[in-house]
Amino acid sequence: MDSGANILEGLASHLTATNNATAQEQSDKAFNHDEFFQKEEDVPVSETFVCKRILFTPVGTSAVKAFDVCLLVPALAVLFLLFYTSPRCRQKLSGCPLVVLALHLATWATTAILLLRALLTIALPTQKDSENTLEKVTWALARASILALELIAIANIMLSFQASSKSSKRILSSVLFLSTLWFTVTLIIEFLSPSAAFHVYELGYDLYAEGGGLYTAVSSGCLAFLYTLALAVRGRQHKSTPGRFHSLWFISLGLVLLCVRVVGGLLLVTGVQAGICLTSVSLYLETVCVPVLVFCLLLVPFLRHGQGHALLSYSVQRDDWVEEEGVSRREYRDSANIVRSEGSTLQGDSNQDLENNDDDYQI
Repeated sequence: MDSGANILEGLASHLTATNNATAQEQSDKAFNHDEFFQKEEDVPVSETFVCKRILFTPVGTSAVKAFDVCLLVPALAVLFLLFYTSPRCRQKLSGCPLVVLALHLATWATTAILLLRALLTIALPTQKDSENTLEKVTWALARASILALELIAIANIMLSFQASSKSSKRILSSVLFLSTLWFTVTLIIEFLSPSAAFHVYELGYDLYAEGGGLYTAVSSGCLAFLYTLALAVRGRQHKSTPGRFHSLWFISLGLVLLCVRVVGGLLLVTGVQAGICLTSVSLYLETVCVPVLVFCLLLVPFLRHGQGHALLSYSVQRDDWVEEEGVSRREYRDSANIVRSEGSTLQGDSNQDLENNDDDYQI
């Protein structure tokens, strides 16, 4: 009897300990998934803030983010546009400079990566209490491809001469190296030091923050500096330079987006919640608009006029025209002098013949 009582007492104590442990786990889980119980410095941006909530709001009761769906539709539209114009592009781009060809290929690659990223995140949505690895890797890859596209576009705009094949390969190799370096550094920061402003306690994981506010401000500021150099180079060229007007529009719009990202990143560093509004909106617009702007403002003028942007500047062409005009005028004057001298000679011969005829008549 005593042994049976001891067994029952042991079972009861075990069940009580198990229930207490379960209750403690549930309490800890509820504590960890509610930002209300966290320290204020651990929650720089509240999950109820609309600009942060749009980044992880699901579609209905699924785990698919509405933000990914909004990125899928434009990527499909741009891909359809590229397919529709593909035959004419192949015809016009045959024999074009390598930098222009790389710009077209980069537009295709970037659009395909953006579409693939959206499809993967929709097909394999991030689960609760996970590392969010797929979303971070795909976002970093997509953003690196956009960076490469922008760098190629800037190189194409800034070149005032038709670069040789060796120079073009060096430029493209530098672009590939910078994009790969940015991709690697961004992933290291995302996994080792994620931004607290993009942590979602409700879901138990960190959203893609592009390295946080400071990293976003620094990287966007460096790219904005390159855009400013391109603006200075393109703005000094003559107004009738091929593609100048469209290039200035592309640079201006890109500068606006980058400045918005710089300001948003700095606001996040200082703890202002509104900074995430600027970074989120500019992230969406830059992701959606850059391939479209490259195609419409840089590639379409090339296809329309058969002239790229890596051409001789207008001033050099104008000097060549002036020189050719001077040569033509000199040739014209020389021809006129020859005709005049021949005419004078013929007139002198005819007068001499008339004098001879008069002398014969008198005789």
